[in-house]
Amino acid sequence: MAIPDNVKAYQAYQDWKKLRASKPQYVATIRKADLLEIRISFSSFKDREFVDVREWYLSRETGEWKPSQKGFTLPIEVETIEDVRDGLTAVIALLEER
Repeated sequence: MAIPDNVKAYQAYQDWKKLRASKPQYVATIRKADLLEIRISFSSFKDREFVDVREWYLSRETGEWKPSQKGFTLPIEVETIEDVRDGLTAVIALLEER
């Protein structure tokens, strides 16, 4: 049995509301400059968990911190997080060799 379009639209709206309502848990903030910082956060959506690494900027108009488009979101799976950790460890090792 096919789901009517109005039901699909309602479900999509409910999903959007849940996403907007879910508040990320910030686990790290790295200051880059007076007006820029990198935030690492943890969130969930539709029973999946994600880590977000994003550059935030301080808006001169409002004085509020806002997320930029610079960054990425990854699903939290042990293999994915371990791969990211291994990659960052390799970068740190190269920097230490300098």
